[in-house]
Amino acid sequence: MARGGNPLSVDARKNRSYLLYGFSIVVMVIIGVSMIGTLAPTGLDGTQSTTVFGTFDGREISFSPTNYFGAAYQWHYRDQSSRLPEDIDQRVLLYQVWQRAYRDAVVHAAQVQAAAAGGVHVSQPRVDQSFIESVAAYEDLETMPVATREGNLERVRELMMRQRYVDDLTRDRLSSGDEVAFYEEMIGRERRFEFVSLTYDAYPDAEVVAYGEANAADFRRMDLSRIELRGGADAAAQIRERILSGSATFEDQARAHSQDQFRDQGGDIGFRYFHDLNRDFTDRQTAEQVFALAEGDVSEVLESRLADVFYLYRANSLVIEPDFADVDTVAAVREYLIAQERGRVEDYLLAQGDRFAVAAAQNDFQAAADDYGLTVHATEWFPINFRNAASWRQVAATGEQPLLAGAADFEEFFQQGFALQRTGDVSAPIRLPDRVLVLRLIEERQVAPEDLQTAAGGSVFEWFTAQALNADLEQWIGNSGLWEDNFGQAFAAITNDGGL
Repeated sequence: MARGGNPLSVDARKNRSYLLYGFSIVVMVIIGVSMIGTLAPTGLDGTQSTTVFGTFDGREISFSPTNYFGAAYQWHYRDQSSRLPEDIDQRVLLYQVWQRAYRDAVVHAAQVQAAAAGGVHVSQPRVDQSFIESVAAYEDLETMPVATREGNLERVRELMMRQRYVDDLTRDRLSSGDEVAFYEEMIGRERRFEFVSLTYDAYPDAEVVAYGEANAADFRRMDLSRIELRGGADAAAQIRERILSGSATFEDQARAHSQDQFRDQGGDIGFRYFHDLNRDFTDRQTAEQVFALAEGDVSEVLESRLADVFYLYRANSLVIEPDFADVDTVAAVREYLIAQERGRVEDYLLAQGDRFAVAAAQNDFQAAADDYGLTVHATEWFPINFRNAASWRQVAATGEQPLLAGAADFEEFFQQGFALQRTGDVSAPIRLPDRVLVLRLIEERQVAPEDLQTAAGGSVFEWFTAQALNADLEQWIGNSGLWEDNFGQAFAAITNDGGL
């Protein structure tokens, strides 16, 4: 499916049939008819009054205790309450619950409208029968309020329309057994690792100082004020003339005419490093003109690297040469290296990781870590789970440490980790955005077949492919122009009315 296309169209569905099959199961299992009852969020009075959170293609997406939005709220509230810390701020919890339930309701509205537009119809007797079978274990139908019963019947009808719509599109195009088997084999093999982490902070001060000394001119500092003007150099020249003649001060002209965030400060931009100032211009010579100013001098009108943007600078101090024995200066050079010369730091850490990996493979992982001054950590069990999108077992370090944050987004992480052949094998260094890892395989296990099923007995493959479809749907909905989002205002209104 081309990105940006309508994932609700028949042609697009043909290319994603396996996703639709999974989705057809999830519609009824996760937030389906088994949840029907008198659902009301904590603090709401359980009446049938509605709150409109947005529209999709003109159809209101509103909350009521018995509609799809209400069921989604109930499910997400139970799910989030069971998984989030007990001391989490209640407003934060409820915001997450409302937001997730609302997004589910938007996707639901899009699918139901697509089904209706495609001529899908579900007979009332089928709706009644499904409703009766679904609620029998929960409530006595005879005592259910009329408004609740009608709301639940409408929700069942919509869910059955979605189910019928998906089934029609996926008939004879279900996922192959080989496809499911490949997926289950991939996530059914889990591993656990030891690892060391070489972060950018591990880049030695000696290397930082050496770089700073070799590029000392870039780390000169100067206290400056600036007036930024757009549209032409003539106006800037007139302002400069007024300042030099004494008819106006630099500060007054900055407040009256400057067009940047420093105007209210009279143009005072504080101390700037040369490398920072240099980025404002197309050539280094222009920045050198500023750093050649004597204290109190005002520069010529200087053209910036942006079209029709001009600067006037005033020197508020003499140039301060860098002192690489100063802790703050070294920290500034390190910050520059990580932002502008990241490859230099990465190359150093990768070389260190190479040496560590050789030592760890020849000797002992812990002993090598001690020799290199590194700490050995461990991972939880996880399979090949790229972007944490294929399995519930996500890539994580033990003890809730964020040491592997973002690791799952890199193919190399899985390629290196799952290419190791034997227990005790050590990987090559693995580059992540803020660190370099070296892994050691601790052990591998095969997941029991029953653990590759959802709580409702369905295939995990179907569940995760359904999530992928939901992501595609949400992306299309957001770009379609059909969704009018009023979540922020609706949530604020409920909060202010005491609904939470």
